[in-house]
Amino acid sequence: IVGGIGPVLPLTACLVCVGGTVIFAYLYKCMQGQPLRLAFLISALLWLWGNTAVTLFDFTNARVIVTGATSCIGKAIARAFYQAGARVAVCGRKNLEAAEQEIAGEDRSRLFSSIVDLSDLTQLEAFFAKTVETFGGIDILVNNAADGDMDGIDTIESVTQRVIDDTFAVNVRGSILMIHEFLKHRGDYGRIINISTDAA
Repeated sequence: IVGGIGPVLPLTACLVCVGGTVIFAYLYKCMQGQPLRLAFLISALLWLWGNTAVTLFDFTNARVIVTGATSCIGKAIARAFYQAGARVAVCGRKNLEAAEQEIAGEDRSRLFSSIVDLSDLTQLEAFFAKTVETFGGIDILVNNAADGDMDGIDTIESVTQRVIDDTFAVNVRGSILMIHEFLKHRGDYGRIINISTDAA
C-alpha cells in the first residue's frame, strides 16, 4: 500500500479465518462426544465472526476507484467494496456490461463505470474527472489494470518491443498517472493499493 497507513483488511480477514479454524479444530477435539456444547460453540463463533466481518469490511459511503475491474481480480475487488457499502467507480477495456452485473447486480446506484484505456492520458484524465464529479471526491484507489496481451510470449527471447511498450504504458505509466490524479482529489483520508505480478 502506497500513501496509506493501517492494516490490509483482506490480510487481517485471512489471519482471522486461519486462527479461527485452528482454534475450532482444537476445541472440536476436546469436545468430542459432547455435541450440544459443540453446537453452542459453533453458534458463538459464527456470531463473533459475523460481527467482526461487519466491522472489518464496512466501507459505507467510501469512494473507490478500481482499474482493470472488468475481469478476474479487479472485478472481485470491486464487488467486495460494493457489497461493503462503498461507492465504486470501475474501468476496463471490454466486457463492461457483464462486469456491472456481477459487481452490483440490479442495484447500480452506487456504481459508475467506463471503458478506459489507461495508456491513453486523455481517457484516463476524463475518467478520473467524471468519477470525482459523480462522487464528489475519492478515498481509495486500487491500481489493478494491466496489459494482458502476452499470447505466445513466455520467455525474454520471445518478447517484442510492442509488448514492452504496451506493458509499461498501462502497468507502470498508467498506474503512476492514476496516483497523480488521486493525490489531487483525495481529502484528509486516502489509500492507494497497487497490484502487480512478476509479469509487470
